[in-house]
Amino acid sequence: MDGYIYRLVGSEVVAHEGLDMTGRRAGYSEARYGHLVAEWLGALDFVRINQIPRLVFVHFPQEVKAKNIVLLLLLHVAPGEAPKILVGSFYKGHFEPGTKVEGISVLEVAMKPD
Repeated sequence: MDGYIYRLVGSEVVAHEGLDMTGRRAGYSEARYGHLVAEWLGALDFVRINQIPRLVFVHFPQEVKAKNIVLLLLLHVAPGEAPKILVGSFYKGHFEPGTKVEGISVLEVAMKPD
């Protein structure tokens, strides 16, 4: 596995981040998110390897009255294709591009047994 590449980044994410991450590697922004990169890549690896969705809760400083929840969901691909993970980012409230992220919490999504 040669890392993860963002294939298509939506306009809402671009507005919040202040740049389009399409085509960039996950974890590229070590200067801004260095303290979170290992945890983010670990969450992506977990979803790919274990095929279990994850919810990521983003923690902003207390004065920022906004919320960001991210869903990580492994997509079905044909044998031999590179794995694909759908990353859905959901926002409530407003925060300026470049707002510091203090941390993330990664939780398992409960799945009903077949």
